[in-house]
Amino acid sequence: MDLDLRFTGLCGFVPDGGMYRVVMVNSEHMAEGHEGARHIRHYPVLFAPSDQVNVDESRMHDIVFDGKAANFTQETTEMYGFILEDEVLEIDGLGGSVTPDPTPRDQYCPSTVQNASSLGWAISMKDFGVGTMSREAFYGTTGLVSAELLLASGMLRTTGLARDKRGRILKWEFRNASGTVGDARAIAEEIQFTAGLAAAEARFRSSRTVIDDPDQNFDIVFQPDKDLVSCWLAHQPLDDITKPSTAPQRVPIDHFELFFHLTKESVDPVIPYPRFEFCPNPVGGASSPRCPVAFFTDHD
Repeated sequence: MDLDLRFTGLCGFVPDGGMYRVVMVNSEHMAEGHEGARHIRHYPVLFAPSDQVNVDESRMHDIVFDGKAANFTQETTEMYGFILEDEVLEIDGLGGSVTPDPTPRDQYCPSTVQNASSLGWAISMKDFGVGTMSREAFYGTTGLVSAELLLASGMLRTTGLARDKRGRILKWEFRNASGTVGDARAIAEEIQFTAGLAAAEARFRSSRTVIDDPDQNFDIVFQPDKDLVSCWLAHQPLDDITKPSTAPQRVPIDHFELFFHLTKESVDPVIPYPRFEFCPNPVGGASSPRCPVAFFTDHD
């Protein structure tokens, strides 16, 4: 059985030995953000088609929505979503190393379909001088983190580049209080994790417990459709997850600055801005605006 798990939104990826830890920053930690704007609360939601949710083995889902209306699926698909809160999830049966897609990234725009899958299109915090995640954020001990997910024995690649409403791949530039940082380029806003599982289902085992009822089940269990489990983890405002975007055009991603609260070093936060310059499309696809993830190179 194969697992296909897609990520978008405020998800910070950091190496953890040969594995990766996905850290979901708590958007409520800092109420006031870029230029005085207030950050909308982001919710980490793990979701899958309802017919792939083992309702007998899983905790109760929190939300229901149509995957097609929200631009996650091509056909009308009832989705069950589980809001993650103060917990660490680990996928049963995975214990080896994670392999990043080895394709080198082109400089500014992907020139081929293969290059568009390079993990290099994901934003690296190292490019801003803050590649190390703080110990407090890594272990989720300070209220900076909403939830974490451990990944092992699989591959990471880019499956979605940030586009405009017409499906064109945008170039983005990075700005802080001092000006522009680096060169404008395409950026990833959907990352795919794939792995093979020996088990007949994909169990996301939760660390959550209830003192008065230690046997209460908080696991999330997905069952395959034709030997494949397809699921997503989005860390965005709930309306952005469950409804299609109605914004007339892409805007600066000011909540990206929340990643800078997870870093060991302290620098002026950087915000991605759309340049409204476009890359030639090596691969087609409708626009499904999401939010970029971020990669760290190490942890304290």
